[in-house]
Amino acid sequence: MDTKKPIFPQAANSDRPKLLDDLPSQLALPDEHYDADRLAVEQAMMEQAAMEDAGNPGAYTDGYVAEEATQASAYPFRDNVLLGAAIAAGQLRFAPSLNAPCAVSHFATVNNAAPIEADREHLGWLCYSVGAPPPPPDATEHTVEFEGFLVHWENRGAISAYTVVQRNVKGQAFDQLALNGLPEDWLAGLNGVRLFGLHLFYEEATGPERNRASLARLFGRDGYIGTSVAGGKGLLWADWSQADDGFPRILLRDAGLGARTAGRLVMDLVRFEAARMTALTEHARLQALGAQMAVWEQRLQPESGQPSVDAEDVAIVRAGLVRHHADRVALAACDAFEQAARTALVAIDEQRVPGLMPLGDFLGHSLEAVNQDLRQWMVRLDLIEGELAKADRHLERDDRGKLTEALQVQTAVMARTAQSQRQNRRLFQMLGFIGLTTAFAFLGQIIGNGLAAAGVVSEPGIVSITAIPVGLLAAYGIIYFSGAKGRS
Repeated sequence: MDTKKPIFPQAANSDRPKLLDDLPSQLALPDEHYDADRLAVEQAMMEQAAMEDAGNPGAYTDGYVAEEATQASAYPFRDNVLLGAAIAAGQLRFAPSLNAPCAVSHFATVNNAAPIEADREHLGWLCYSVGAPPPPPDATEHTVEFEGFLVHWENRGAISAYTVVQRNVKGQAFDQLALNGLPEDWLAGLNGVRLFGLHLFYEEATGPERNRASLARLFGRDGYIGTSVAGGKGLLWADWSQADDGFPRILLRDAGLGARTAGRLVMDLVRFEAARMTALTEHARLQALGAQMAVWEQRLQPESGQPSVDAEDVAIVRAGLVRHHADRVALAACDAFEQAARTALVAIDEQRVPGLMPLGDFLGHSLEAVNQDLRQWMVRLDLIEGELAKADRHLERDDRGKLTEALQVQTAVMARTAQSQRQNRRLFQMLGFIGLTTAFAFLGQIIGNGLAAAGVVSEPGIVSITAIPVGLLAAYGIIYFSGAKGRS
């Protein structure tokens, strides 16, 4: 192979971490993938579409055949525009044909910033450097072959996966790593950060003897795992201690596998490691959620002497749950990653080798802390939701109590006001009665004196006495009619 390294553009990647940097902050999936607003919008769109379809019997036919088929067909059909995606979903995933001895390196990068075109363009530079055809403009996967090497690139959203195969490897296991056959500056210019990776060496059945001592020398320690795979057609030993490059090393020995079976077995191992590492990285990212839940639990504890939680604390916790919606979705997804790893184990078809830890036990061991935290966090989230519901009921009950108390106070005030009004009315009536009687008596005396002076009557007192009952009747009439008007 020509060792001359081409010049690669560095401007687009100058501010990105290098591929082989071991970053603890690597993420399995971008936060935007679980953005609460995006999920809500998509849900609303789905519900709206369902409502429209319910009232439109032709929605399941007219909408799908609105466009002509994009591929030639032997029949005069107009295809469903979603047919291509459905067919693509059933296609088998890439698996190289492997013959021992060979070396395989696989790694995946996650890139939340640059689009797929950046990865596709960077692969094009590799193709240019080795004289291979570049990927098509719309490709999501591409295979490059040159001088005993095979490089397969596959993109799925923010994640790009690379499989590198070096055929007819000379020397001992791991003396040559497939990844080392690629230009160093091309590796340094990869977009994003590494999510996971592994090195595998596939050796012939007639290879050197593999016993406990030789395997300990190969891996540099005695803590390796081992198992029989593919129903006994292969033997596997592996060390996940993460060497200096951060890649676990897997030794696969042929015992009747065949080229196609060996290739698919290696890709099943890749899927196993991808799911395991995704669960671990998501678990590491979700540690902040565990700390945040402690804050929420503290806020949902009533203060001393208080029967219930403060309404402001309830609102703060509820807003926090909304902000961490993406983390809650990722928490629910972590269990699916372990299930994906165990599904890969079924395809690997391992059988226990006496004295060695198999892959299944290793998976349970490496994800033990993950499973414990997941169960604990899910229970705590359920309890927080329950405490919020309980706090809402307490606040609602308190609001009803305060409203009832306010109504009672208002009723008491109105009753006291009415009573005061009645007392004031009686006092007014009494004072009016006395005043009018006195006024008529005084007026009768003045009139009697006037009549006596004119010689009309001889005794003016008679007129004064007569004016008193008239005054009483007038006062009674005024008081009666004013009371009737007030009652009306």
